[in-house]
Amino acid sequence: MADDSDTIRFITANVSLHYLFWAFGNLLPEKRDEYLGFSRQCGVNIETALSALPLHLPANDDVIVALSLGVRPTGSPLSLVSFQG
Repeated sequence: MADDSDTIRFITANVSLHYLFWAFGNLLPEKRDEYLGFSRQCGVNIETALSALPLHLPANDDVIVALSLGVRPTGSPLSLVSFQG
């Protein structure tokens, strides 16, 4: 990634897509494997982008959101798991 702000946007977009594909994969059984595969690829993209970030980042809203969303346990998204009884 050429610029830190591009990397931050990339992380935020991939986190959003990860959640979206994960949700659709669990809602549509006929396309489950396809959507969960997309979700896993977004997870790989997130991990790769996070590992490429420099040690010092500006303290702005975009960076805080990307890091808060990007650093999560592997597996299913926390926000969706918490709604399951």
